[in-house]
Amino acid sequence: MKESQMNEMSNPMQSSQYQEESQKSDQFSFRINGKAASRTSGSSYWKEYQRRVSNTAKRAVSYNQKEVLDGLLKVRISEFWKGTKDSYNCRRIDGADPDNIAKTILDGMKGVCYKDDSQVVSLTVEKWYTEKNTRTYTEISITEL
Repeated sequence: MKESQMNEMSNPMQSSQYQEESQKSDQFSFRINGKAASRTSGSSYWKEYQRRVSNTAKRAVSYNQKEVLDGLLKVRISEFWKGTKDSYNCRRIDGADPDNIAKTILDGMKGVCYKDDSQVVSLTVEKWYTEKNTRTYTEISITEL
């Protein structure tokens, strides 16, 4: 297992956004280290990534003393890539398509964070490049409406 995966397993709640948003009773967030993957990528990496989403979500649900949500949900998926100075703080299209990334992540959270992804009535998927980050990661925020 890679060191980044070990760090993720020991503390999935690393971001300040997680700490701020998790204080609200109807919302919680967590971070997945590494590049997001989709099943259209043609490799088995997406299966491993989906397992990491599920495992990290389980720890975040447990940490926040949440149960499987059964109401309507708003989900925000923000992928942050380590970028170059010329791409600093700019939206760029790169890597897997956002809709395919969302499907992999939503499927990984099914049965862990919520009963079915049909409960998601609002979905935002963002991809950002920023030189402030030392590695690529994805932050996921779930709000019960």
